[in-house]
Amino acid sequence: MFPYMYTCVTAKLVVVCFELYVMLRQHRRFHVDQQPSKRLSSIVPLHKFTSSQTYCRAKSTFEIVNLIIDSILYTVLTLCYLHPRIWLFSARFAANSELRQTLVFALLITLFSTVLNLPASIYKTFILEAKYGFNRTTPKTFITDMLKGLLLSCVLGAPILSALYYVLRFFADYSPLAVAGGLWCTVSSIAVAMLVIYPSVIAPLFNKFDPLPEGPLKEKLIQLARKLKFPLDKMYVIDGSRRSSHSNAFIFGLMKKYICIYDSLLEQTEHRDDQVVSILCHELGHWKYSHLLLGVLISLTQIFFTCILYAVTAGNEDLFLSFGYTDGMPLVIGRCIRKTTRDGKGPWRRTRYHISFKLE
Repeated sequence: MFPYMYTCVTAKLVVVCFELYVMLRQHRRFHVDQQPSKRLSSIVPLHKFTSSQTYCRAKSTFEIVNLIIDSILYTVLTLCYLHPRIWLFSARFAANSELRQTLVFALLITLFSTVLNLPASIYKTFILEAKYGFNRTTPKTFITDMLKGLLLSCVLGAPILSALYYVLRFFADYSPLAVAGGLWCTVSSIAVAMLVIYPSVIAPLFNKFDPLPEGPLKEKLIQLARKLKFPLDKMYVIDGSRRSSHSNAFIFGLMKKYICIYDSLLEQTEHRDDQVVSILCHELGHWKYSHLLLGVLISLTQIFFTCILYAVTAGNEDLFLSFGYTDGMPLVIGRCIRKTTRDGKGPWRRTRYHISFKLE
């Protein structure tokens, strides 16, 4: 049997090594005693530049250590067959229903991942960010955000997984290409739908969106949008300062476009409108050169190839055995039955993979 699991783990570690190489190259650029360029020194005071370098170096160190720890945990948990163990454990709560078992499995994986990532999240928020004066998140807000995220994962995850289940069941007797096409259409539709509902449904669960007050800043942004023929609909101020003193501004929306400005950005610029407008020019540049659309197309293309990879490997029983799934193959991957038929005369055989699902 081909060592699929060890091959995947090795490939993962190769990618991690490359990421570490890139991160270490960047890390070496954050020298505390480094002097800013002449052009930068005329804009940014030396003490602010030094503070920025110190913070970036500390943040880079945290990210490097966190990546190493995550890679070690991934390797150990994969080699210990964590996922198939959780899959078997979830069967206790599924009452012989593969769909319910999948939903329980997804819930347990989500809870496990949340607990596993909790120490790093706490350290980054309450130690690293607080050390450099950026954190404004209270323990209550931190816990509330975590619980909201878990609840949102359950509310959205259950119907999405169920939809994928029935789509795969519908295409059970079709070719792998048809399976990939049906799966891609479903996942892509869900992804686009999430882009639509996120600004109006999901984001307000975590932040407060207030209309940008009337004034010179709003007028300048409207004039800028008209000049660029940007389909601006509304402008909002987000209460980002409730969690962090980091500032930001961004645009979102598929058809109608919206501009969002962090209240911390307005505070830090002391309402100097030209500075805020210059930051929004950067964001509008992404729209002008179709970076947002390009990002969506790249994501959909990546999803397409992932669906093809799924359709091709869904019938490979050795693949599942290699990862420790000795008691059948999980649903979202599919329960596959390999059938071998003889085509024409002679010894040549063609292997077909039919995906069949047992819905209890």
